[in-house]
Amino acid sequence: MRFHHSLSPLATRILFGSMMIAFCVTLLYFDSASDPYFPRFLGLALAVCLLAGREMLTLLDAKTACPRGPTLFFIFLLVAGNWLPHTGWLPPFAKFDSWKVTGALFVYACLGAWLLEMARFQSPGQSTLRIALPILIFFYLGILPSFLIQLRWLRGADGSYLAGLLALGVTIAVTKGADIGAYFTGRIFGKHRMSPTLSPKKTWEGLAGGLVLSSLLGWAWFRLFPQTPFCCDGMAAAFGFCTGLAGVFGDLGESLLKRDANLKDASNTVPEFGGILDILDSLLFAGPIAWLFFLW
Repeated sequence: MRFHHSLSPLATRILFGSMMIAFCVTLLYFDSASDPYFPRFLGLALAVCLLAGREMLTLLDAKTACPRGPTLFFIFLLVAGNWLPHTGWLPPFAKFDSWKVTGALFVYACLGAWLLEMARFQSPGQSTLRIALPILIFFYLGILPSFLIQLRWLRGADGSYLAGLLALGVTIAVTKGADIGAYFTGRIFGKHRMSPTLSPKKTWEGLAGGLVLSSLLGWAWFRLFPQTPFCCDGMAAAFGFCTGLAGVFGDLGESLLKRDANLKDASNTVPEFGGILDILDSLLFAGPIAWLFFLW
């Protein structure tokens, strides 16, 4: 069911965008008192990835019937696995960091998809696709979000997790800043289509405006929050540019899935935004680039 309202599309977009930002900022702020467990962040990550998983399964239904229950179960394990080494539940001799746990779970999920198809095989023609599509979902909504999630455990020189909170915050800010800059610049100055087949509304002028804003946001964030683990102003601006650009490719990547399924949006869950997947898409590609910057 669609959400009915009397606001203009732009006003609705600003309203719901502001509400989502306020909710996430409040949640992450109060969750800081629970380090290194971050239970509220865990709940948010699981809810977002599982809802996005349901939407992606709907997109892929145009191709073949993916096993919904097992696929969502493995998304749950992949996301939650990031927390396991920080809970103290593993024995002391188990020297597993989060990436080792997540990587192993990804392999088990892929094997599970293969075994499940072996168990339900009836006739040739679709088995390879039914194995490949869950693996694509595990990568897209299990591995890629883990790059963002792992930022939360970055520690500063004082040993606190404030650096991780700021690293996660600036990643989201510059990625969505690129979206906002591209949207408004494209509306005002956009003439040359960047990808007319995948995303007809995107323009080169909008891309330029988005990257300028994301670069400025990276620099401004570092000025406001010098505890963010950047070495200098130049690195902060470069982070904004590269992460914003990755976010654009993330948006186009999801557009490819939607166009292939002949759909405009992943769903109509969020007014003027589409679905959860439509909000998450740019961040999924931005996460690995941000992780590389902070890894240095």
